[in-house]
Amino acid sequence: MDGSRSEGPRIELGSGATRVVFPLVLRETLIGRIDSNHVVLDHASVSRIHARLHRVGDRIELEDCGSSLGSQVNGELVDRVFLKHGDVVKLGAVSLLFLED
Repeated sequence: MDGSRSEGPRIELGSGATRVVFPLVLRETLIGRIDSNHVVLDHASVSRIHARLHRVGDRIELEDCGSSLGSQVNGELVDRVFLKHGDVVKLGAVSLLFLED
């Protein structure tokens, strides 16, 4: 064993000292503005329930939940897409980074 530790799939908000990491450990993760979401983004441009992340085998699929401003991955508006390491996900005006080991 080399001592390295896998963090698994996750999304990150911010960078440096302000970075917040959200591990994607559930089969389904809801992201939005209201408190009942697994990941809460308190920003007016984010819909109440903005997007859903699904585990499909060892992959993560992002699905827009009919949000007002849509969901973007790497600058492209998407309804549903499998995420890849390093993808930038934009929900309203909030940008997140998708990472996986």
